[in-house]
Amino acid sequence: MNKTLSFLVLGVACLVVATKHTCAQTSAADQRAEEQRQRADSLRYPETTEQNRALGNDQRRDENKRLFLDIDAYSQGATNASREVEAHWTQTMLEARNAIQQDHYTEAERLLLDAIKIGEKLEKGDPRLANSLNDLAMVYSAQNKYATAEPLYKQALEIMESAYGPDDARVGVSLNNMANLQIAMNNYAEAESLFKRSLSIVEKALGPNHPTVASVLENYAVLFRETNRNVEMAEMNARAAAIRESAAHSELIHERFVQENPQIQALLEAAMTGNSKAAKTMLANREIVNAKDDEGWTALMMAAAFGHDNIVKLLLKSGADINMTDRTGATALDKARRNGQKKIVEILTKANAQLKSN
Repeated sequence: MNKTLSFLVLGVACLVVATKHTCAQTSAADQRAEEQRQRADSLRYPETTEQNRALGNDQRRDENKRLFLDIDAYSQGATNASREVEAHWTQTMLEARNAIQQDHYTEAERLLLDAIKIGEKLEKGDPRLANSLNDLAMVYSAQNKYATAEPLYKQALEIMESAYGPDDARVGVSLNNMANLQIAMNNYAEAESLFKRSLSIVEKALGPNHPTVASVLENYAVLFRETNRNVEMAEMNARAAAIRESAAHSELIHERFVQENPQIQALLEAAMTGNSKAAKTMLANREIVNAKDDEGWTALMMAAAFGHDNIVKLLLKSGADINMTDRTGATALDKARRNGQKKIVEILTKANAQLKSN
């Protein structure tokens, strides 16, 4: 079995996973060509290409919304003018990623170049610019334009390190992408150095059994395959497989739980859309007030991120745990702060909420 490399989308902890394909008596050139195709396919999100294909249009739209809301834009106190710029950036990035999903690289490149221009109008060092740079580098990588992609990855990494610090998981993701590029360019020593740092960061930031760690391990294994270090390759793949198996089991349990409790879905939807009437109806069952979706988001996190202060107050009154964290370690206060929800930041701070992430 061969694994493709995973160039990962920045901004969230749920990341694309290396896809697998069987090589049956193909030449090295054919294998590399197939890996390029698979690599491009692996740009899809939220988590795996298989999961993304299975998502309905409504759910994919919601995933897209959460993706961009979870980017730490440091946008507190944004003016109306800056919010228009932010909205323009978000829409352009959504269109670009849709183009990537359809392998329309020329269109994706055009949109991402536009997104970069928009991102440069935001506050200096805004990590959204890093997201646009990273995605454009992925597009170039998928087309074997490695020399063009490399400086974009480096710039994205510099922005992420400045915005979040050197030990943040998103920095680890940037390092993973740069390491993958070095493999494609046959710079194996540099790739290994980058993978070591990436793996160390994501393990410490997210925990040793997080799916992101599995993605980095699988990519690291490709490096060992390319350098004929089969024992180390097998060790990396075995550990990644164990993480995947554990995650799949947990997801199955959670999926069954949510399916058996449609009230949870309804509460999360009400919190995201600001439907206070529906939220009140669902909260008649206080046991679901802290229920999470598959990314670890609670209704309070949804309401805080999307700016629905009425729902925030209702949830707090109903006993919501103000300091619960999602899979990235972020709290409701983190999400409100990231998205410039000043009124909700004030409400949560007065209620003794804590910041968890950088």
